[in-house]
Amino acid sequence: MSKEDVIAWLGNFQTKVNALLDMERLQFTAEVWGKEKENGMKHEKVKVIKNYTFPFLDREMSWSKKKKLLFGVHLKEYQALKYLNTNSQHTQPLKPSHPASSNDYPN
Repeated sequence: MSKEDVIAWLGNFQTKVNALLDMERLQFTAEVWGKEKENGMKHEKVKVIKNYTFPFLDREMSWSKKKKLLFGVHLKEYQALKYLNTNSQHTQPLKPSHPASSNDYPN
């Protein structure tokens, strides 16, 4: 899907939402992932992300060398996560509700 395709889809989607709600208060934007999607065309509502990774909510996506989509944790600027180590003193029922530390897994 090209940037032009996304712009056309977004415009169509916006028109349908406006008609359904009978208002124009909700305004949608889109982000396209991939350097090859950039063609120099500027659009106020469609942005091309050229980074190796693509943040989505609290996840971060990237492609492996074998073309598999990988997922990781996306840290916002100045954000630090604190994980529980499986050897911590927390009770066993609490541990599954928290992500494991990368130190818990062999390399």
